[in-house]
Amino acid sequence: MLLSVMKYSAVITKIKGMYSKLLSIDDYTELMNKKSVSGIVSWLKLNAGYGHTLEKVNEYTIHRGEFERLFVRALLDDCKRIYRLLGKNESYY
Repeated sequence: MLLSVMKYSAVITKIKGMYSKLLSIDDYTELMNKKSVSGIVSWLKLNAGYGHTLEKVNEYTIHRGEFERLFVRALLDDCKRIYRLLGKNESYY
């Protein structure tokens, strides 16, 4: 029982940390004012929780499709981190 509580508190802590990096309404407003993909990528690299995902990206040459793939991969990586914290023997239903 105690081990289970500790495991879930780690998951909740991880999710809260991830949640704190989500974009706000003001961030979305700022992004909507950008005129190009490179402007969006530059802003996200410096101002949001996506710096790690975009650190190796050249914002002046990235294509929108590649940009989208990076974010899908980042989302899957986040899901994998949570899954690993849950362990292999959990029932999720």
